[in-house]
Amino acid sequence: MRRRTFLGGLSATAALVTGIASPSLSQTAVKRLAMPPLLDATSSGQVRLEAQKGRTAFAGSSRADTWGFNQPFLGPTLRMSTGRATQVDVLNWFCRKVFAVGWIGSRVVGTGF
Repeated sequence: MRRRTFLGGLSATAALVTGIASPSLSQTAVKRLAMPPLLDATSSGQVRLEAQKGRTAFAGSSRADTWGFNQPFLGPTLRMSTGRATQVDVLNWFCRKVFAVGWIGSRVVGTGF
C-alpha cells in the first residue's frame, strides 16, 4: 500500500468517526487529477520548462488560480538518461512569483544533492 493511499484513508476514516465530514462534501463528485504529461529528454538531452498561470477546477464548479510548468497546473514528468547530463532551461516571466521545482530522483550539479 502506498503511503498517500494509507494516509488518505486514515484521514477519511478519522473525519467520518468524528463527524467532521459534511454531507455536502461527501455528495460532491471529486475530479481525479490528471497524470502530468511525459517530457522525454533521453534523446535530445534538453528540457525547457516555462512557468504558466491558469485557473483550475478541483471540486465542483469553483476555480482557483494555479501555476505550473508548460501547462496551467503542475508540470510534466521528466524522463532523462542515467549518467548523461541534461540541460534544463527554466523560464519564469512572472518576476513577482517564486516557484519551487522538485528534482526528485535527479542529481543536480552544484547543489550538493
